[in-house]
Amino acid sequence: AVTRDQIQRLIESLKYVVGAEPDNLDANVRLAQAWIVKGMGHSRDSGEKGDSLRRAITLSERAMALDPAFVVAVRAIPGGKVPDAIGTLDAKYAPAAATWALATLLYYEESLSEVLKITNRQVIDDVAVVLNWMDRVAPGYGDGMTLALRGMAAAVSPGAQMVNVSDMFDAAVVAGPKSMVNLWLRGVYLYRNFGDRVSEGADFKAIRDLKPEEVPGFVPLNRMIRLSVERTSRWN
Repeated sequence: AVTRDQIQRLIESLKYVVGAEPDNLDANVRLAQAWIVKGMGHSRDSGEKGDSLRRAITLSERAMALDPAFVVAVRAIPGGKVPDAIGTLDAKYAPAAATWALATLLYYEESLSEVLKITNRQVIDDVAVVLNWMDRVAPGYGDGMTLALRGMAAAVSPGAQMVNVSDMFDAAVVAGPKSMVNLWLRGVYLYRNFGDRVSEGADFKAIRDLKPEEVPGFVPLNRMIRLSVERTSRWN
């Protein structure tokens, strides 16, 4: 999926699968990931981007809710959230949790105003709880993706400083040097956010040298990352 029409067709096909097999964990997670691809790669405006990312968050929560114990734990606490129930899950839910963390951080950084980021600071702490769970039950998940998500959470936090967050991104890329997600998160949310255009360009070149179908991760997301990097390179 590279074009807007292609990702929309992918979403519709995955909706069909989920409709026919609502307990299909993999299809639910892939549908959530497809909405991330649409939001970050093919949204027409900021409103559509935010809507797509919210859908990804909701769908990844639905995937985790396939475990009855998760639902019980959420309902046991007034205003229960994912961090309150994540401990009920086992490692097979790591892809759903990672997708939730990625979509949540993208929504926080890309769709909230600077004031809302401050008033919704708890979101970063919620993500940290989920990433701690992943370290316990699925250490090393996603070729260092958990490390990259930790780096992103630190980088987008109000008052973040580059010197305090670069080590996590670097460790993620060392753990998964062929992970397009790791390189993309570091290139955009570390180097671009802090104005290091040389290092950003180096990470983007590394992405262009990889083939989306031959590296770890969700292929449509890899293709979206590759396309966004190529667009950025054309304009620089």
